[in-house]
Amino acid sequence: MAEPTISLRYAIRTRAGRWVAALAAAAPVLLLSSEVGLQTPPRSTGGNFAGEGSCADAGCHTGAVNPGRGSISVTIGGKPLSQYRYTPGEAVTVKVRVAEAGKKKFGFQITARDETGCVQAGVFTGRENEVWVQRSSATPEGCAGSTVEFPTHWEAVAADGEAVFEFEWTAPPQAQGPIRWAAAGVAGDGDGTPAGDSVYTVEAAAEAASNVSVQPAINEGGVVLATGTPVVNRLVPNAIATVYGKDFVPEGTSILQPELDENNRVQDKVFNTCVTVNGKWSPLYAILPGQINFQVPHDTGLGTAEVRVIRGCNTEQEQASNPVDVTVVDAAPAFFNFANSLDGNNPIAALRQIGSQYSILAPEGMFAGGGPAAPGDIAHLYATGLGQTNPPLETGAIPQNEVPNGQAEVVNRDGVRIRVGGVDVPASDIYYVGAAPCCAGLYQVSFKVPETLPDGNHKVVLTVNGVSSPEGPYIAVKRR
Repeated sequence: MAEPTISLRYAIRTRAGRWVAALAAAAPVLLLSSEVGLQTPPRSTGGNFAGEGSCADAGCHTGAVNPGRGSISVTIGGKPLSQYRYTPGEAVTVKVRVAEAGKKKFGFQITARDETGCVQAGVFTGRENEVWVQRSSATPEGCAGSTVEFPTHWEAVAADGEAVFEFEWTAPPQAQGPIRWAAAGVAGDGDGTPAGDSVYTVEAAAEAASNVSVQPAINEGGVVLATGTPVVNRLVPNAIATVYGKDFVPEGTSILQPELDENNRVQDKVFNTCVTVNGKWSPLYAILPGQINFQVPHDTGLGTAEVRVIRGCNTEQEQASNPVDVTVVDAAPAFFNFANSLDGNNPIAALRQIGSQYSILAPEGMFAGGGPAAPGDIAHLYATGLGQTNPPLETGAIPQNEVPNGQAEVVNRDGVRIRVGGVDVPASDIYYVGAAPCCAGLYQVSFKVPETLPDGNHKVVLTVNGVSSPEGPYIAVKRR
């Protein structure tokens, strides 16, 4: 099995509502935010293209990136971006929706490029006084040069909670491989200052409708929990898992963060590819040609389950991979890591809480503004595979949208045990073990760091329903 290439692509939300990115293996696409202005400079989508910038470069935006309170979605020809396949020469309507409750002003910018990311794909047509098409003839390093189009808001749209921008795009006259799209939306609070705004980003690729689907293949032993190393090859209902193989989507196509459907749940089809567990479609978090992160359906029975990857789901070109049998159990706790060494000794994805302040809990120097926890601090660790919760959560459901306070503790809470550096954490110092409010399938483990621990890296073992997490992952501790 290949070494993991995608770690957790979610923002981690603490119980106090603060967010911090836990992106262990791949750099996030960032566009920082501010009050939505009249003109947004071109090449400000935050897309993963040569020479692409963001509003942060101009110093005009100071808010949060993909904070989880709202969203951006793109539909092309009536289909979500992740499901759209272009027909050469066809003109379609593009809709960009930016939403966040309580926000008052909205804007956006979008781009469509060829597979290299350097050349404009198709032609955009704006709408008077609503959407205008900026153009940039800059030649970023590594590109041969092309005038690239950037539809954007004509001026900030004043609205209550959401805004939808519509315009047209005409596909290239001939199929040219995957077309890469990137869009960013800004949700402003309307106070006229750069602070307090949010930015939401999305990036995906669309292949031509005429592309013949090929049969995907799953590696032997290629279905495991998505936590990296140590590898856990048992699945748990509602856990986040990974399947490794090849030809899951066309080369050059990827999406590294989940999209939400009309019910505000994680979408189960991306690029016309889906993952099934015992025939049921699973929510998809991230997808590459050789790797997909997905959530195990909440009603998967214990025992043996069959996993497949299907390309061209519900189309005449549908192609299913070889089936792979995996064992499903009621609990197999495992931590997400900030890094994944093959020996399994890895820093756990975590936050430290000092009073009311939160920052990343990691070895010194790993993250700016982060560092070890001191004895007596509160640690918030992130994991999956902890099993059923009370109240129960369905597949793809984001707790903060579904249950009071976004909290759902694991069943048999009294049976939870935490050991740090060989020291048992008293039950009275275990504050919360359950669903992380932000994210489907993600669990949060919150406890007080034992006062007796010396400085150093201390392995953490979590026991749920009598099953312990693999030994190896650790937190850093240092007295202040």
